[in-house]
Amino acid sequence: MKNSVISNIKNDEKNYYVFYPFNDGIGDFIIVGGLCSSYSRIIKKHIFYVCHEDFKRFFLSFQNVTFIYVTNEEYEELKKKCENRELDSTKNFLYGWFRSTQSESQIGSVELTFADEFKKYVFGLPIETEVVKPSIWGLTLGEIEELNAKYTLNRRGTIVLVPHGNSATKELSRKLIEIGFWDEVVRLLKEKFNCVIYTNTYGEEKPINNTEAMITSGKELAYLCKNTVGFIGIRCGLLDLVTQLGGFVICLSDIYLYHYDLGRMFGQEVKTIYYFKNLILNILNRACKIDEEMDLLRKCGFDLKFVQNEEGSDLIICMELEEAKNIIHNLIQKRILQLQLEQNS
Repeated sequence: MKNSVISNIKNDEKNYYVFYPFNDGIGDFIIVGGLCSSYSRIIKKHIFYVCHEDFKRFFLSFQNVTFIYVTNEEYEELKKKCENRELDSTKNFLYGWFRSTQSESQIGSVELTFADEFKKYVFGLPIETEVVKPSIWGLTLGEIEELNAKYTLNRRGTIVLVPHGNSATKELSRKLIEIGFWDEVVRLLKEKFNCVIYTNTYGEEKPINNTEAMITSGKELAYLCKNTVGFIGIRCGLLDLVTQLGGFVICLSDIYLYHYDLGRMFGQEVKTIYYFKNLILNILNRACKIDEEMDLLRKCGFDLKFVQNEEGSDLIICMELEEAKNIIHNLIQKRILQLQLEQNS
């Protein structure tokens, strides 16, 4: 561990330090960063956001926040110190993960969103506190030319798939790829709209059949938000960033991930399709009573007497994946028509 970092955490009273204890998870990362910005206004101190150097590739910044990127070795050592509670008494330091330090935190809370739990259990902030949007570095003219040479980008004809997820959506990601759901989505969209489709990938992730891999930085994502039809994917951290950057998002999610709902967390317009059939599978797998599950869903705000599938809504519930595929088609069709009208006006 760099002596300057650990020394400052212990001795620098003029500033504040927040440590993000993971080397992946862009969604959690930008939530903590946005709350650092809000928190700095309250405590009237500049915040140093200590994180793994892998996050450099996103080219993000937050108001009143300075990143300290540490190597993998330094990151592991600082994480160990935090988990051993060696920094608990440090007054100018927060450990940026609520589930490791707060026993009263409820996993999958229906009353609180995922972002709300960071507000309450890490920063001690009111639930209504804003998660400040990140600023992102702009592309140079040369970088724009290079990106357009590498990919076929069209505001009304390019779609980016985001089928890969980790943590909460890893199993859903695997199943949808395994049963060929995304292959069917690609076939339908290409047949109906003659569009170019890419799969956002990172590391060892593979593109969906009949699509090309797209590997991007954060500042390239910002450009893509303005120069593609939009993004279609499962609930994952990358869609957090795309949502914060103002991109058009269609998000397919298990109904139990309402806790992570993008619209609830960030107040943005996101078309979320909840796959309702998984409700029955989860009841069987978890051996829960059906009435308990129904009560949970009612607390989430779902009207169980009426299964909604109106594509005009931001919240869509469907029973079958075949229906989800058709809803995606209809949403993309409306999006392309909207973009055409905007161009002609």
